[in-house]
Amino acid sequence: MWRTHAQTIFIIIIIIMSFLPFCTNEEASPGFPWSSTPKQDVERQDQSIQAPSATFLYSAKKRPVLVRSHCDNRLALYMGKWILITRALFEESATPLEYKGAGKLQGSVSSAAFVLDNLAIVIDGKLYLYSLTKGTWTPAQGVKSMVSTVSALQCCFSKDKACMDVSSCVLLYNLGSVLDDQQVYMSSNGGNSFFNLPMAPKATEFIIGVFNMPTVSSIVAMLADNQRKFSFRHISGNRSVQTDNHPMRDPLSSIHVIQPAGMRGHLIIWSPHMLLYSPNHGIVIVPVYIMGEENATLPPPKVTILQVATDDNGAMAVLTSDGVLYYGRAGLEATTVKFASVIDLSKDNLMLFSDYGDLMMIQAREDLLLIGVDFDHKVIIVQQELTRTTPPVQSCPVEQFHSTFAGELFYIDMGSTVHLSAVYIPSPLCKFFPLVTVTESKLLSLDEKCVEDGITTEGTKKYRLDIELKQLFFMEAADGTLKPSSSLRKGSLSTVAVDLMGRNVSCKDFNPLKAHILIGCPPGKHTRVLKDITTCTKGTFTQEQLQDNFSYVIPKAVYDPQHLFRPGSASSDLHISYSITDYFCPLLVYHDTPWIPSLELIIRAARILMVRPSLTQKPSIRSSTWAQETESCFPTTTGCTCSES
Repeated sequence: MWRTHAQTIFIIIIIIMSFLPFCTNEEASPGFPWSSTPKQDVERQDQSIQAPSATFLYSAKKRPVLVRSHCDNRLALYMGKWILITRALFEESATPLEYKGAGKLQGSVSSAAFVLDNLAIVIDGKLYLYSLTKGTWTPAQGVKSMVSTVSALQCCFSKDKACMDVSSCVLLYNLGSVLDDQQVYMSSNGGNSFFNLPMAPKATEFIIGVFNMPTVSSIVAMLADNQRKFSFRHISGNRSVQTDNHPMRDPLSSIHVIQPAGMRGHLIIWSPHMLLYSPNHGIVIVPVYIMGEENATLPPPKVTILQVATDDNGAMAVLTSDGVLYYGRAGLEATTVKFASVIDLSKDNLMLFSDYGDLMMIQAREDLLLIGVDFDHKVIIVQQELTRTTPPVQSCPVEQFHSTFAGELFYIDMGSTVHLSAVYIPSPLCKFFPLVTVTESKLLSLDEKCVEDGITTEGTKKYRLDIELKQLFFMEAADGTLKPSSSLRKGSLSTVAVDLMGRNVSCKDFNPLKAHILIGCPPGKHTRVLKDITTCTKGTFTQEQLQDNFSYVIPKAVYDPQHLFRPGSASSDLHISYSITDYFCPLLVYHDTPWIPSLELIIRAARILMVRPSLTQKPSIRSSTWAQETESCFPTTTGCTCSES
């Protein structure tokens, strides 16, 4: 028997020793024994191919931080003693992330965000893109100053261009810097390159956060002043709107802003002595209340907040310094309930929501035998905790709440409408009904009607909520007059949400019903020049020639840099590289002949109408009988007008 145990121990020793360095003259990274590399091997690599330097990354923050993907619930980033990427929501071991690229880095990570197929991560004050598919590192271009924070909002409900544009928008800034220094950068290509985002300060203002709010077509900045007060500034085009000031209870560096996924405009602002909630992009800010305690808000007296976790359905969890856990849901207001369980604060636990809406407490621990980092888990079943609260939480008075439009994207052309419908079955004693909200009320009119729609087999009344959305042609100006909305030309994204107003935290299984509305012509509808007379069809060029870095020159004698039709105003010729990907083959037009283009009008799938505009008359429509019952789309100065032909 002892011989068997001895053999087992011997095998374990051999396995452990296989991972430990045997060479005494080696260089090892502190805290990472598995990263040791003998000098002989390094010299051997230098003689052949110079391998990129590897730097292990670590969080610059005192406590561990969690970053989750908006589109993949299983993808997350752990930022602590190690930087770890998990694709299984911490159910598997992970290897510490290391930077392998040009240049020597210290490895201090201050912020990170998931952007498309990359991880945008700020290391030593500079932004890098780490490819989640290739494992390569790419430094961002166009950033001229040190930065600390990256901000991005992922659009997950569609692969359309409007949604991809949202996901490709990345904001970069230096937390706490003076706004007058113009240290705010913006990228529209997923973080590969940035340009300076002008934000003229009203006085001495300091940056707390900058966020993309596509459902109100704005970039929203959270700013602090010298009086220890903060406000939100909405920047949309040339307009800038500032909200009211609110006092700060902690230093600027300790203030956190959470922008939950879901595109409803929710914001959660918290610091050790402050917890605030905004349901509408920072315009209205309210405290978070505790149920069962009159006018009690979080955090309680002599208690500080340690962590706040959210999910994209409005759930929220708050952990305080006395180990107490609060759970709530955010809608038009935010209310929490105190759980009976007490959390052990001696461990660096991170709090997150699981796929089922329960709370998980995870702790990272080094596992040398598996050459990685493993995670300890503790699951807190929310429904069980709700049965142990004092005072007790009443059961959810809703039996059914669903629709067919949840998570869908709808297009609204000018003058058209979108009809949505939801089913609502309350219990006999339920006193509240669904409430409909829209983020972009200046561009969409909303009409709702709740009607009885039969009785269930149990004798409960069944209700149907009918919603009609219509695009508005005009918006109200500051002087009370109506003016055409500038957002109609570029299209705007809005979120329509149906929520249960007045419900309590027990209705955790009935999430808000959300639909996304895009103002503009849908894919498949367009008016464009008919490509029947091009340089390719007439043999002037071939596609191969145009693809081979084809370029052309506009002589300075006819070129005007300001496009004011002033021949001879240019100082040099203009050299242009032609993109066949964007423009296909050039149209062939005789320079001395008035050009009357043939236009191609596409209606939905493959229905084509030919339009030949005259030089003196408006375009006319010639349609065959099979197209007379379809919707036609005509170009106007304000966008795309759809009418019944």
